[in-house]
Amino acid sequence: MNEEPQAISQHLIQELSKACSEEKGVIVAGNGIDNPQMVLELANRLQWPVFSDSRSGCRVDVGNACGATVVSNADVLLRDSAIAQAFTPRAVLRFGEPPVSKVVNTWIRESKCTYLAVSDTLQLVDPDRIVGEHVVARASQVCERLNALIQHKPATSWVTNWEKLQATCSSILDSMWNDTSDLTEPLVARTVVEAMPDDSNLVLSSSMPVRDVEWFSAPRIGVRVLANRGVNGIDGVVSTAVGVALESGQLTALLIGDIALLHDTNGLLNLMQRKIDLKIVVVDNKGGGIFAFLPQSTTLDPQRFEQLFGTPHNVDIGQLVQAHGIPCATVKTVTQLRQALLPQGSRVIVINTDRQKNVADHDAIYAAVANGFKAE
Repeated sequence: MNEEPQAISQHLIQELSKACSEEKGVIVAGNGIDNPQMVLELANRLQWPVFSDSRSGCRVDVGNACGATVVSNADVLLRDSAIAQAFTPRAVLRFGEPPVSKVVNTWIRESKCTYLAVSDTLQLVDPDRIVGEHVVARASQVCERLNALIQHKPATSWVTNWEKLQATCSSILDSMWNDTSDLTEPLVARTVVEAMPDDSNLVLSSSMPVRDVEWFSAPRIGVRVLANRGVNGIDGVVSTAVGVALESGQLTALLIGDIALLHDTNGLLNLMQRKIDLKIVVVDNKGGGIFAFLPQSTTLDPQRFEQLFGTPHNVDIGQLVQAHGIPCATVKTVTQLRQALLPQGSRVIVINTDRQKNVADHDAIYAAVANGFKAE
């Protein structure tokens, strides 16, 4: 539960103002921001880029960024070691939770920068123990105080270069796929975000869905993005999406993996009797896909790895869904996924993928972006 915001002491304001005097700073916008527009306005005033989590409300296009430079694909950019080394921050101001990306969090840690965090709860998420000051307040409170104290800075090469990096990355990602492209897991995430109508909700499961949306999706407005993060793991994700759809009365999509779906099949009970419009997009790779990215996938005997981490199953998702009387479609291309999301009413959409190929698909994206920068 969020705490009641406290008055911000003069000492904390001085610490924040001192950090904000740096030219090479970054705002990290995470989940838990009460007024995204004020964060964007502060970024514009400071001439700092905003690394925007999909759940922050700050991952918007240029026309809605209040003049700020929004970096949507920081994870992809910072996997290029040349970019990571050339763009080292002196200060980071984080609003809300930290990013999902290990790459971004490692980059911040290794920069040895001044790291300040703002959240509306006393509980600080700081696994690396590098946050120098934790301000317990709403983002809007902090932004209001800082916007009143700090003069608008002129643009520098620091922020204009980040703008160019993001523009180039966006162009490369856009060029990699079209409506006839076969779906990969990153492309499913990117397509679902793009296809959702305004005034809708998108619930992201833990493991790969929340990561793929953070890493690869394009900016947009009009979609509220939510996710369960923390000790709950992959439990209760379907039920969460049902609750979001019921509470909001709006079209809601859930992007989920097969294992997470199987952990909460009770959430499908009586779904068609509920007066909601819920699209459940299931990426079915017959196991725990995230573990294929971890060291044990290559250090363990393959059979042992599958037993302990891959955890393959033989469940036919389509038949399981049909047993609940829920319409189900299996799609293979971008166009088919877009069309499957259009009909009104609850339904399940399945995309079959391969865990090992998924690793290669991710690597291909990183290589394409890196090669694109080398060609410039």
